[in-house]
Amino acid sequence: DDVRCVMDKDAGRKFYHFIISPDPKDNLSAEAVLELAKSWVEENYGSAMWAIEIHDDNKNHITHAHIALNAYDPQTHKKIHRDRDMIKQEVRSLDRLSLERGLSVLPDLYDNDTRQAKSPTKAELEMREKGMRTLKDQMRDAIDLCAPYSRTFNEFSHLLTKQHVSVKINKRAGYVYGIAAPWGEMFCKDYKLGKYYMREHIESRFIPNLSDIKDMPVYHVAHFRASEAFSKRDFTIPKTMRYRMRKNLSLIVYARAVAMLKRDGIKTVQELKNVINDKRTEIAEIKEQLHENENLLKHAQGANRFWTILDQNKDFYLKWKNATPQVRTHMEKHNKRKVEILNEAADYLNDRGITYEPQSTMLEDTFKRLQSEC
Repeated sequence: DDVRCVMDKDAGRKFYHFIISPDPKDNLSAEAVLELAKSWVEENYGSAMWAIEIHDDNKNHITHAHIALNAYDPQTHKKIHRDRDMIKQEVRSLDRLSLERGLSVLPDLYDNDTRQAKSPTKAELEMREKGMRTLKDQMRDAIDLCAPYSRTFNEFSHLLTKQHVSVKINKRAGYVYGIAAPWGEMFCKDYKLGKYYMREHIESRFIPNLSDIKDMPVYHVAHFRASEAFSKRDFTIPKTMRYRMRKNLSLIVYARAVAMLKRDGIKTVQELKNVINDKRTEIAEIKEQLHENENLLKHAQGANRFWTILDQNKDFYLKWKNATPQVRTHMEKHNKRKVEILNEAADYLNDRGITYEPQSTMLEDTFKRLQSEC
């Protein structure tokens, strides 16, 4: 508030409030939620003034982050005005950071494959921007989970029922989905969930019949092989990863990804998580070692700089160092600043256990070695 008043930017909006609430299934700790929220706000509003508070004060005690962002940016000296493009960038930034950490994400309402035939409603956008899940989001999640395991419409309907979602075929031969809502059951036609959730697209994701495999194109065979692996529980992938792979990769590449993981001996999600955790531990150790090397290099750079100062003035420094008190006083009187700089350089080296020797190359060799290691 004080900053806005001083800079005469106190009119209009004073701050923005964001909530980052991960999927409960991800089971994140308060530290992990804080790290995610901090990474997001630094990436999008790093130069602004912000504060993060972690809570679990909701009904189900789900840990989430509140972010308060000052509407005035002291670096640009301007107020922050969020337009539709900025909101899209914020959402996609959070999705990317979440996927990098192996977390679940909501379907992208701004994407061509998941958006509605008409633009999302204002209420849906507001909920999406706050990280809240709409009933349509829950329908999409259930469909994404059940379609790859279904061979027929009846199997699809049966699996959806277990996810508390109903489906039927309407008079126009399209799907109509239903889900329980606070005011009763809410029904939604397939095209309102987006092109990717219309009947023809859903049925293309069903498992093909084995008897038809000889007549299938190669990409259908690949999809069949991948789907069979999932249905037999030989290999499973988190729901969001399946969704992203289907969405962004061709089916043949999708099947190759499964085969590659199986070839490496990874057969379960837990094994995949263990491999990822091991790699993260290795990366953390490398980062720690790099940080130590950077500190060593920083100190070596400082020592090398002061050593060079003494080396360039070695005749004067050695004469002053070995002189009698009277001569020292005379030299300091006529070269006061020079003596101060040389004393500062010598003290810096002495504090680090380094004794200046004019003919020694020890420090230079050490500095070059640290440079090559870093």
